[in-house]
Amino acid sequence: MMSSYVFPFLALAIQSPAPESQDPARPAAEAVLAAQRDADAHNYIAMRLRLVKRGAAVEEIKSEIVNQIDFGTLTPRSVELLRRMMTLCDKCIANQVGLGAQLALVDQQQKQEDAKSTSGVAKLIFAGTTGNLMSALSALSDLDQGSGAASTRVKLQAQSAADLGAEVSAMEFDLAVIRSQVQAEGHLDASEFVTPADYDTFLAAAKGSSEKNQVAAVAKALEGSPRLEPAALNLAAYFFAAGEGANCIRYADMVIATAPRILRRDSLRGQAHAYKAYLALQRKEYPTAVTEAEAGIQDDPSSAVLIRARATGLVLSGDYPNGLPLFEKLALLMPDDSTVHYNLACCRAVAAKDAEGALKSLREALAKGFSDVAHARVDQDLALIRATHANEFETLTTMRLKVRLQPDRSLFGGPDILEVTNESAFPLLGVEIALTFAELPQSKRTPAPSPITRSVKIPRLDPGKVLTSKDLGQMLHTGFGSLRVVATGTQGRFEKRYTRKDIE
Repeated sequence: MMSSYVFPFLALAIQSPAPESQDPARPAAEAVLAAQRDADAHNYIAMRLRLVKRGAAVEEIKSEIVNQIDFGTLTPRSVELLRRMMTLCDKCIANQVGLGAQLALVDQQQKQEDAKSTSGVAKLIFAGTTGNLMSALSALSDLDQGSGAASTRVKLQAQSAADLGAEVSAMEFDLAVIRSQVQAEGHLDASEFVTPADYDTFLAAAKGSSEKNQVAAVAKALEGSPRLEPAALNLAAYFFAAGEGANCIRYADMVIATAPRILRRDSLRGQAHAYKAYLALQRKEYPTAVTEAEAGIQDDPSSAVLIRARATGLVLSGDYPNGLPLFEKLALLMPDDSTVHYNLACCRAVAAKDAEGALKSLREALAKGFSDVAHARVDQDLALIRATHANEFETLTTMRLKVRLQPDRSLFGGPDILEVTNESAFPLLGVEIALTFAELPQSKRTPAPSPITRSVKIPRLDPGKVLTSKDLGQMLHTGFGSLRVVATGTQGRFEKRYTRKDIE
């Protein structure tokens, strides 16, 4: 049997594709792809020029060009456009620095003029009281008009804007010319291009006061320029907040499809994946949530929103080991988020079997404001802590109050003040505190009056914080036999009976 190894050149000859010159469709396809990338460069620069005109942070634009543009895929024409954009960014930065120095000098001159003016005003007012008042007021008006510092600031700012405006206008003119060339060369549809007018419409609409009109105007801008990626993301965000999942996904997919092909990473595309990931979490489609989050992280690796979506999807899918390092990272990115610390406690308990680490994270969650202790007390993920640190777990998750009757130390010495302190390790949310006190009978012959109950519902009382009441203190100012305090809420129940000696 003949082996292909004996004649390797023969096998290569059979398996190799036809030379590029023999594929008549290939050059045309490459020309279209190059034109599409030129169109992306056009759209990218056209939108960012608009942002520069509106005072955007050019440092961020410059950083994005340097770090995220895939120059290896661009034509020389697009590279030259981006080089000019970089130059414009540098001019903007230099302009801002120079303008700042000039304005600081003007401010210094203004202070000097103000000092002279103060002295002049004093003299003129004195002259007005001893001589011709009208002459003094006229001179005072001349003195005020003589200060040109304010007008100088305006002129400097106007000149700075004019200098940059000329640069931007020149680039916009060249972009219009290049757009015509690219569209003709690649036989591209007009929908491949974003027009400055549509982008301006979107920017204006996004700041509109009426939500309905805002959505309609953004949609109109997107209809005129389907590759207007920020407008599509704006609508995805709106429909996500409105609970319209289908429309949110529709516009999120549009963002993903229209993301510039010249960018290695696109934060807007990452945000679109985030909306889809959280919609999947809401629908309990956890594998889908993980997939969408992972796709978004490729565009925005440091996004806490995407990392959280992925971590949540993994843990809710039962994959605690892979969720653990993500929640460790989130605890650094979002140190004040109580839910992140609680989920980290669960992961440490389940995946790492680390009771001490889990207890530490639970303490941190409670310290940051975690209040769903009713869930924590029965959460199977925390079974390890309940088994190994039963007493401390019970203390951490038990509602505790301290009641005291404090004398009024104000100047007039009013009635006593009743203080209720939250000594729990967590904030009390929506807790109703009922206080029932029974007065002592006035004599052995008279029966004690019926107990009196007063209740107060508190929206929030953080650990260590005090709820005070002069009215209840006044009621307790006279003799009473006992005070019964009952607090109930989603975090549990507290009940205790006090005598006057207990709370004084």
